[in-house]
Amino acid sequence: MMQVFSQLLSAALGSVGFGLIFNLNRRYLPAAGVGGLLAWLAYLLAANTLHSVFLANLLAGFCAALYAEILARCCNAPSTPFFITAAIPLIPGSTLYYCMNAVVSNDLSAAEHFGEQTFLAALGIAGGMAIAWCLADLSRKLHALAIRSSNFSAPKFLINSSGSLYGSIRMIFAVIPTSRRIGPALRAAFVPASSLSYVR
Repeated sequence: MMQVFSQLLSAALGSVGFGLIFNLNRRYLPAAGVGGLLAWLAYLLAANTLHSVFLANLLAGFCAALYAEILARCCNAPSTPFFITAAIPLIPGSTLYYCMNAVVSNDLSAAEHFGEQTFLAALGIAGGMAIAWCLADLSRKLHALAIRSSNFSAPKFLINSSGSLYGSIRMIFAVIPTSRRIGPALRAAFVPASSLSYVR
């Protein structure tokens, strides 16, 4: 238990430290620490449950990106700095080091093993990030299109929560009973983002 606690604390402090290096606004440093802690917690839970490097990093990367998106909407700031600091604990630096050390030592078997672990970890982080950002982008499209295609005045609490996954879901469920054109809105959600005017 103490080992898990020390790992989570180290992940949080590491994220805060990189937030300082990247000149993140100091009022967001606690949020950066929480992001690193949550990402590493998701990794530990997935690694102990799924026993897969790729799936563990996929889930952790998804959680880090989703956390960054939600925090960006709450703080009215870009999501990239929040994601970078949250994903810092997931970077497979140790396996990359061992891989290069094995290459230098001419231990090809170990180099292949650690290289595979590094590749799977990096691929999992990128995959989780891509899934979360695609869902966030889709939610923004659904939010904007549902408002544009419906003939009702959106309640204030829905306008204020625009851009977030939670706010979009609340808005969609409010639109469905009152609009007969939600079907075309859902189909139009897959048009290019450049043709949309998002509701911010």
